[in-house]
Amino acid sequence: MLNLKKYKRLITVGCSFTKYIWPTWADILAHTMPDTEFINLGKSGAGNPFISYKVAEGNTKLNYTEDDLVVVMWTTFCREDRYVNDHWQTPGNIFTQAYYPENFVKKFCDTKGYILRDLNVVSLTKGLLDSLPCDYIFLTSVPWNYQNEETQDIGKILNVYKPVTSICLPNLFQTEMRGHWDHGHVYDHPQQGIKFQDYHPSPARYYAYLKKVGFDISQETYKYAIQSTKLLKACPTVDDIHHTFNLDANNPPVVMNKEIKIDWF
Repeated sequence: MLNLKKYKRLITVGCSFTKYIWPTWADILAHTMPDTEFINLGKSGAGNPFISYKVAEGNTKLNYTEDDLVVVMWTTFCREDRYVNDHWQTPGNIFTQAYYPENFVKKFCDTKGYILRDLNVVSLTKGLLDSLPCDYIFLTSVPWNYQNEETQDIGKILNVYKPVTSICLPNLFQTEMRGHWDHGHVYDHPQQGIKFQDYHPSPARYYAYLKKVGFDISQETYKYAIQSTKLLKACPTVDDIHHTFNLDANNPPVVMNKEIKIDWF
């Protein structure tokens, strides 16, 4: 079991399962490392290229050392990340998003191409981290073939990249969610106009996932996860969630979060 007490900095990278409007696995892990600086580079809707970019950019900015633990949660394929007008556009699944026009999707987007792209992105990221003195852990939100069953070559491709994918800890979707996205919370969302059924796991489920894959999580953090989940369930609207957790504020009104802010590009 990894000795979490030896690290001075925790750097986490991923999509909305890593950084969201309520505490994720990254916040749970940071809570159980109270003497460690916490830097969360996750972003909602991010694809694996963005995740890889942020791992590399983080090293350029922070100069990873033996005192750092970098934990990456890889996401689904078929996402397009693009830096436009001083902002990262990360709209999520290219086949269901509304940012890229339909003609772009039809002309340039190919499931098999995304699989090949992302597995090489993971491989390159592994190579970078292997060359650095920091420790790192790879997690995955879903199985590597999730949502890509229509690609007949997926088994053959994954077999080639098994030396890379095999180092990842068991995925969240199967390990904790049992292959079904139970709603983490249902709440009013002004953009939806109806009750929004949010599939992101609750803090308690993120805690359970980390325990199942072998992290040594403290009893105090268990209490934090349970408290956060109770607070989440008491939020009837998305505004209430933002107010309750306010993860981007220096002094959150309810739930303490010690994330360190970095002046990125």
